[in-house]
Amino acid sequence: MQTTQNDVAGAKRTATDNGEVAPRIAITVLEPFVLKTPDGDISEEGVEDIQRWARHQSLPEIPITFDWLWITKRGTLPKRLQSFYYKEHGKKLSPDQISEIGNLGRRHSSDGKSFVLDFTNRFDWRAGDFGDGGSCFWGDRSNAREMLTDNGAFAVRAFRYRSNIGDDLLSYDNLRGYARAWLVEITKGAFVVFNGYGESALQFARLLALLWKCSYKSIGLTNNGDDGGTLYINGSNYAVGRVELISHIETHDFGWDELDRSPVCPNCGDEYDDDDGMFAEDYGGTVCADCASHCEDCECNYVRGVRVRDDGAWRCNACEEANQERAEMESEVS
Repeated sequence: MQTTQNDVAGAKRTATDNGEVAPRIAITVLEPFVLKTPDGDISEEGVEDIQRWARHQSLPEIPITFDWLWITKRGTLPKRLQSFYYKEHGKKLSPDQISEIGNLGRRHSSDGKSFVLDFTNRFDWRAGDFGDGGSCFWGDRSNAREMLTDNGAFAVRAFRYRSNIGDDLLSYDNLRGYARAWLVEITKGAFVVFNGYGESALQFARLLALLWKCSYKSIGLTNNGDDGGTLYINGSNYAVGRVELISHIETHDFGWDELDRSPVCPNCGDEYDDDDGMFAEDYGGTVCADCASHCEDCECNYVRGVRVRDDGAWRCNACEEANQERAEMESEVS
């Protein structure tokens, strides 16, 4: 286990200036843990359906930071949304509208779910190990991972069990990754979550807000005014932290220096020219030309399995099997 300057994967309790106790975000790396969502959690699909319904009703958009649970101490979801629209926008929902919110919420609410997560500041896994096959951070923007490392970033990753039996369920040997997102501290005690794969950045933000007992909100995110440079930023981005820390944040720019170094092949570790990279289907990312071979039949590149066949053609294993099957069928016909 490696630990960062902050020593606990959770929320330490610290006193604020007014004497109240508030959580302080802290991270431990390379130590998997289980986080259980509460019963009655409204799924992402449910949130989208309710937001879509509200737009169709010409109602103001519901904040993404709304407490998307079927029931809380302040009442059921329909009751809380009824109160929200009246108090915030002076709109009174009809009985039919309240009923429809209830139907949508019930349809998409579920029992509590357990997530196996960890944090890491080592970004050396293979492309696709965490649902990120095809990510440009393992391809023509591999320098982006160096930028993340140089600037103290983390990844939050999600796993599934390989087996549900055994004495050490949380051993990495028993876990298979399926999702990840990048996590960067943007002000003391507040982080931004972005570029979610396997699970959305929104889902990771909700999980971290639950873990750290704080809030989250959608924000704009760039690096040196650009979201399409080496540090390619895609999809939605969310600030996670105490309300008083993130309420004023609408956008954030990292301001990180771009790296001028040549990209590094994730398969062999050597640098290569930008124009010489090849996307390898079996790797799920771009590698150097020395590590990839081209199949003449399917016209794809592979790190493994492409070699000269008996007829002198370069083929991958799948195409060679198909070629042999065709030859056998032609032989039987003749």
